Amino acid sequence: NVIAKTTDAGLTWTEYKINNLGGKMMQVRFADPMHGYIACLYDKFIRTSDGGQSWQVSSTGFNTGYYSISIAEGILYMSGQGKMIRSENNGQSWTSLSNSPYDIFDLHFTTKKTGYAVGRGNYSGGDWGYAYGSLYCTNDGGNTWSGTAELAGTRFIQAVSYPTPSTGYAISLNSIVKITQ
Repeated sequence: NVIAKTTDAGLTWTEYKINNLGGKMMQVRFADPMHGYIACLYDKFIRTSDGGQSWQVSSTGFNTGYYSISIAEGILYMSGQGKMIRSENNGQSWTSLSNSPYDIFDLHFTTKKTGYAVGRGNYSGGDWGYAYGSLYCTNDGGNTWSGTAELAGTRFIQAVSYPTPSTGYAISLNSIVKITQ
């Protein structure tokens, strides 16, 4: 329940304790130097509006855990164990994206309409089976998604990064998957 902040490129760190969190922090994202957000398990969401000097814990109201948060053009998106959710007012209220995939470990929106989601897909079956990687995309702000829950040649995907809007890189166990638009 501790958040660490640096203002000197990592030479020193200041710790901020979150009391009574009731969840596990999974991912932090900042929209700008003052506004930051943390996705948590156990239906928790944390935000700051003063550059991390203070943090407010709240619940999304959907009774699920969240692994990832993405911010694009003032819109917040969170994903995790259940359906994805979206907030257009800095996390004050949330809307469920009913057609979204589940078990999404990382989410990245390049614009408020275009987003990519990666995570755990279908189970291969059998006693020694594994979870395939999943990859989905949306072009309408998360209202509809296309993609697959059986990404060939991959296991579940833990993280994705997009250095440009059309090229991303995902981590799948010991492999790197290049994603192009």
